[in-house]
Amino acid sequence: MTAPSSPPPAATPFDYTEFPLPVGTVVDASAGTGKTYAVAAHVTLALACRDDLSIGQILITTFTRNAAAELRDRVRRRLVATAAVLRGEPAERLDDLDRGLLAGRAGEPLAVAARLERAAAEFDTATIATIHAVCSKVLACVGFAVESGGLDDVRRRVIAEVVNDELVKEAVAGRQWDESKMHALVDTAARDPFMKPWLDPELDPEERQILEGAAAVVVRCVERVHDAMRSQPGYDDLLRLAWDVVSGAGGDAVVAQLENRFRLAIVDEAQDNDPLQWKFFHRLFPGSGDRRLIVVGDPKQAIYGFRGADVAAYVDFTATAARRTLPVNRRSDGPLIEALNR
Repeated sequence: MTAPSSPPPAATPFDYTEFPLPVGTVVDASAGTGKTYAVAAHVTLALACRDDLSIGQILITTFTRNAAAELRDRVRRRLVATAAVLRGEPAERLDDLDRGLLAGRAGEPLAVAARLERAAAEFDTATIATIHAVCSKVLACVGFAVESGGLDDVRRRVIAEVVNDELVKEAVAGRQWDESKMHALVDTAARDPFMKPWLDPELDPEERQILEGAAAVVVRCVERVHDAMRSQPGYDDLLRLAWDVVSGAGGDAVVAQLENRFRLAIVDEAQDNDPLQWKFFHRLFPGSGDRRLIVVGDPKQAIYGFRGADVAAYVDFTATAARRTLPVNRRSDGPLIEALNR
């Protein structure tokens, strides 16, 4: 990754009443700053402000099924709670979003309440899921039936079998390779379609020939692994297959189909995305028109490096984006600490 040519734009505090946010907005949210609360609030604001936007046209992705389930619960409860406030029902407290909508920020409060109630009633049409579930939807656009996205044990077995077969062939030809290192190389290369072999130009001819031979083995193994996993893709295979669909021949038609389906996308836990995931979402939401891609994340909370997450990719892909920040740690503010101490 190369450093950005200019410093990233300064972040401004997240405003619960700002709509629309700039295309490609990045919300920097440290631990305890109310990230899920802010996501639920922004979805509610978007539905309040746009009568032509339905809950089924909003896409929210996150990294785990548990996080997706929590987001679904929080978003739905926020829609119901704010609609009740707009109908004059008492509430324990109002936040900036409630006050703004009561003041007519999105139109006549009762009309806005009806829009939010409609969204709550149609909530089963919402797509609030993991990235891999979104990939399954993309594959469905071209009639690719996906049985499961959780067959990583199968994937490991396939890689082991393929590597073993290729190394046996190599041994018969008089070439020996370290099986554990070859397994690791194939596993990594099979996950990343952008990976290219690189050899030090200072290598002597004999070393170069050896490494070129190893690279050729890896390429053959990866091709066989991809072929074997098409009928029962694991998590990484789902992403790769979905990327192939939207970036290959006919990809424009698939993207156009998804453009009609989704008008607003929010990518949660964006610090745990890898470069392929970033490219995938930017392909679906290229940053033009009134379709919005908003990402929420915090590099300090990146915890999935062992699964390929790339914090450097977060920094690189968000370097020039408009930025908002959630600056207040609500888990350890003064009154809360005093209450806990008591």
